Amino acid sequence: MINSNDYKIGRIMVGASDDDVRYVHEADNLPYYHIGSVNGISMVTIDVIGHEITHALVKKTAGLIYQYESGALNESIADIMGTMLERYMLPNNWNWTLGEDAVTIRDMRTPEIYSQPSRFEGPGWESPGNCPFPFLGNDYCWVHTNSGVMNKWFHLVSTGGTFNGQNVNAIGPHAAQQIVYWALANYLQSQSTYSDARWSTMAAARDIYGECSNEHRAVIAAWNAVNVISPVCPGSGGRIAAEQIENSAESIMKVYPNPATDFVTIQLFDPITTVDLQLYDMTGKVIKAWNTKESTITFATKGLVPGIYTLKAQTPKGIYTHKVIINQ
Repeated sequence: MINSNDYKIGRIMVGASDDDVRYVHEADNLPYYHIGSVNGISMVTIDVIGHEITHALVKKTAGLIYQYESGALNESIADIMGTMLERYMLPNNWNWTLGEDAVTIRDMRTPEIYSQPSRFEGPGWESPGNCPFPFLGNDYCWVHTNSGVMNKWFHLVSTGGTFNGQNVNAIGPHAAQQIVYWALANYLQSQSTYSDARWSTMAAARDIYGECSNEHRAVIAAWNAVNVISPVCPGSGGRIAAEQIENSAESIMKVYPNPATDFVTIQLFDPITTVDLQLYDMTGKVIKAWNTKESTITFATKGLVPGIYTLKAQTPKGIYTHKVIINQ
């Protein structure tokens, strides 16, 4: 049994005799990870274990359904986090492949090597429209195949380069991982598609680094490179309005002072409607929450770690987010 801060993460079962590497749930709803073998070779590697544990994280956050495009995103995010765990554990000996310490099963740099597509609806892409019924025999409509697109996107946004005629500036694996996690914890939903993943990571990059920051631009460019076409930022040959990423928070509320030192005031413009407000930290943890019809809410910043927070407002008209910066 693995425990972290008294929270049960789950059980890891290791077996070398059966071709079975998977994450499941036991009857008691406790996460359970079976790390078996491929062709008789044990797949107990850091990146594979990280991959399987990430499936539990996905279930607890966005809940991406394991089929069609949402399943492909589920698989890709597990690949991303598994690879980033390897980077953390082995900073001088990690790479962009999965399972290479046993049997290499995927390559995020060049997905085609393992029969995955690098571009949305490009060579190697399996159309979900040709898969009326997802089941194990068709890999739940090719979740392990179509995950290659987001894997390639993550490699591009991390390392930069030119692909498919699109130049992408590198932001590094750490920043890219932050963006993916923030999107997973705050924007992606159970039936999200690649279009939603584009929207969610763009919103996450803007939340963390600012609109049209280098990171925001890199996220957009990398999605364009893998054929998930995105608008561009002002000053770079096109435009991207805030409402194209998320509903403009300024239309329903004002947050001040921002950056804040001692307190933050939230002024709601439509207090007749009940509004659910949540303040998230950089890890996606809810720090404060309100359900209110009040027009003005003020809270103290004492005890909050300095940094970037996201204020999310859920109303009958939609979901709105606003970046809040705490300085102390």
